[in-house]
Amino acid sequence: MAERRRRWRWSLVVVSKAALLERADEALLPAVYREVGAALGASPTTLGYLTLCRSFVQAVCYPLAMYAAARYDRARVVAVGAILWAAATLLVGVSGSVLQMALARGSNGVGLALAVPAIYSLVADYSSDATRGSAFGWVLMAQTVGYIVGTCIGLLLAPKSFLGVPGWRLAFFVGGAPQRRHRRHGVGVCL
Repeated sequence: MAERRRRWRWSLVVVSKAALLERADEALLPAVYREVGAALGASPTTLGYLTLCRSFVQAVCYPLAMYAAARYDRARVVAVGAILWAAATLLVGVSGSVLQMALARGSNGVGLALAVPAIYSLVADYSSDATRGSAFGWVLMAQTVGYIVGTCIGLLLAPKSFLGVPGWRLAFFVGGAPQRRHRRHGVGVCL
């Protein structure tokens, strides 16, 4: 019983971390719109299309996520989604044109489409009827904190530059940086 409870807590921590990073990634681009627009010569409307591109690809890829979650281990689906969205976030940071950034943001949508439903599914799987509400509460709190963190990172780094690298690019490099791999109690999520 104690081992099951410890495993549940650990799983909740890992899934909450994935949820936090997902929302932080989502908040980065809107936080640096002005700097990205100036660097790429893009209008606010064009920058809005970049966000639309990610959301559209994410929506179209949800059936892929449904298939992957039904056929494969959901913790691994979250891990693959997290790897894809981290790589796409790094690509946004190195994008030199609006088209490149649109392709990177679209790739980001694929990773998010894989990870987000699997995150919620894992929370439901690893929690009992008595703990499910608090588990979802922790995950949603992590998402809100992630949105705040992503916005703060973007806003704080955007006007700066480091070794000639614009701060808005640094924000995406920080957002896409590889995280420590968790492998404990049977849950392995690369975040």
